[in-house]
Amino acid sequence: MDRSDSYHWRSREVARLLSLLESERRYYEDIVTLLPAPIALIEANGQFISGNRAFLKHFKVGAGELAALRVARLLPGLPLTPGLHHDWELFRLQR
Repeated sequence: MDRSDSYHWRSREVARLLSLLESERRYYEDIVTLLPAPIALIEANGQFISGNRAFLKHFKVGAGELAALRVARLLPGLPLTPGLHHDWELFRLQR
């Protein structure tokens, strides 16, 4: 098999791409953090991973407390259905 047409990434290029990726991640994380709507990332088992400022303020919980809470405890009786988006389990409110 002839590999003369394949491209080999140089470590400098990989480092630059990783830096760009991290910059983009921080950018979108900052947007979610500052949104006025309460937003939380929740695992499939109902455990909170994180919540933005509006979520923490609305539910009167600290960021450190959130990881110990489950959806059923913080939002009892709330009908949720799991939905898959890429590799993350997300929950959507039923209407």
